[in-house]
Amino acid sequence: MNWTFIIFCIGVCLYGSNSTAQKTEEIEDSLTKNTYKKDLVELNDINLNDDYLYYTVGTASWYGKKFHNRKTANGEIYNMYDYTAAHKDLPFGTILKVTNIENEQSVIVRINDRGPYSGKRVIDLSYSAAMDIGSTGLSKVLIEGFIPKRDTTLDLQNKANYSANEASLSKESIETLIKTQNKKDSVFSNFQGEFYFGYSTVMPLSCLHKSELAFVAFSTDFNEIVRYYKNYFSNHKDKGIFILIPVEEIIQKDKSKETRYYLAVRKNPYKEKGVLGFEKYIK
Repeated sequence: MNWTFIIFCIGVCLYGSNSTAQKTEEIEDSLTKNTYKKDLVELNDINLNDDYLYYTVGTASWYGKKFHNRKTANGEIYNMYDYTAAHKDLPFGTILKVTNIENEQSVIVRINDRGPYSGKRVIDLSYSAAMDIGSTGLSKVLIEGFIPKRDTTLDLQNKANYSANEASLSKESIETLIKTQNKKDSVFSNFQGEFYFGYSTVMPLSCLHKSELAFVAFSTDFNEIVRYYKNYFSNHKDKGIFILIPVEEIIQKDKSKETRYYLAVRKNPYKEKGVLGFEKYIK
């Protein structure tokens, strides 16, 4: 028996395991310090981070042939070759970017099922989604996306009901924050069709103004737009290509309308600012 070879293999395995653990610790540490959010998402101009941005680190699994053609929790038929995922509580239709921390490969998926219910797993990917990020078993992943915000105004009002000694802010300060929040919320109502939440497998999540974008395709079928994205990216290698969702379709929480998905190229993918001239609207 070649003990030198066996010891070498064990060393390689331990190194790989330690490398993944180190990456995970670094990301979790950054999330805790709120620095990762600032660097990752170009939302500095509009301060939407706490309202709409969702991210977490956890274990991903996948499900395939056994569930193929069965009904999902939202009533759709599961297709193992689509780009979907199951999550315990995120709203159906939520779009997420899932990144395998070990190899840094990313995929964009849509929530249409509930689960996983085994262990401490946080997301169950479709077969195709898992294969795209090289996840053939359980993988440590970073999950990012935009979701409808909780009722910030109500939260602030509840805080305002506490005495000044119990609250971290004075009642007057909280009322000022409520007015500011309401003003920000009204911006998107007044400028529908102007702003988009953007997803890319190789670029940070972004909130983009239409003046920054050259639109390529449109569909109400998420899996179709993902395939357009993959085809365009493979042919052009353009890092500025994004899957887009109109901001109002997330913040208004109107599930009666079909979601519109767009494919667009960002005219200058390396700009520092994600939104053009937004500040003048909320001052």
